[in-house]
Formats: sequence, structure tokens, C-alpha cells
Amino acid sequence: MERYRNELDFALLVKQLLALAFVPQQDIIDLFEHLLENPAYRDIDVICDYMEDNFVGRLRRARGPPRFAIQLWSQFSRLIYNLPHSNNAIEGWYNAFNNVVSFVHLTTNKLARKLQQEQHSTQLPRHQLELGTTTGKKKKTYICINEALHTMVTDYNNRDPIIYLGDIARFFKH
Repeated sequence: MERYRNELDFALLVKQLLALAFVPQQDIIDLFEHLLENPAYRDIDVICDYMEDNFVGRLRRARGPPRFAIQLWSQFSRLIYNLPHSNNAIEGWYNAFNNVVSFVHLTTNKLARKLQQEQHSTQLPRHQLELGTTTGKKKKTYICINEALHTMVTDYNNRDPIIYLGDIARFFKH
């Protein structure tokens, strides 16, 4: 962890592996293999093995299935179509709702009342969405990051893939 924080070149190697999530699904395995041709990746072989087992699939005679299918974690098409690439909104709703209904002795009637209140509180934003108006504002920082990522992924086919991975990797903070 210390090396990751203190050595920018080392951190970039790790971040380039993470940046594979922003590559078209059909290119991920080839780019992963291309990255591993760089001798510098021998320094992080434990991380590469982890990526291979969990996200790319272990290479034996043929590449086996990974623990997590590529289509589950790939973000490329989500960015192309301006879809959310996290579930933060869902987690936020769940935490807020859980705080509202976290009574010690929650009765069915209390839960039903809370569900009705929740339904009423979501009707206005739902109608706003149906009309095409926005219901909430994102922080300017996240808007800028999303716009920059969208610009990069839409230009993917015109870029050198390794330079592209490096540019995406620079968006990740320590």
C-alpha cells in the first residue's frame, strides 16, 4: 500500500488494470494480456493473478470463465449511453429508508404507513422524470468527470489502447 501511495509509476500500473472496466467488453482480455507483456507488471503479479481469477478468467489451455462476468463490471457502454455507472443512488435511498423504518418494534401497520409515505414522496420526482425534467443535481466535479470519461470512451477507436488506459487511469484517486 505504501508503494502505491508513494510511487506514481507503480500506482499507474495498478490503475491501468482498473481502467479495463472502461474498455469495450470484446477488447478487455486482449488488452489485459497486452498489459501483462510489460515486464513492470511482474512487480504486481499478485494483483494480476487476482484480476485474472476474478475478472478476466484464468488462462490454461483456453481462458476459463472469471468469477465475475465481464458484462457485470464493464462500464464502457454505460458511459457511451450516459447511464449511471454506480449504484450510489440506490444505496442512498436504501440507507435513508432503512433509517426511517428502523424501529425496535416495527409493526406491519407502521411499515405499511412508511411504505405509503415513501410512495407519495417518490411520485413527484417520477412525474418529473416522465416529463423529461431533472429531479436532482449532481456535484459539478462529478459532472466534469463524467463528461471527460464520456469524451474519452466515445473516442476509444481513434486512440492507442495503452495510452487510453493510462488516461482513464489518471482519473482514479489514491
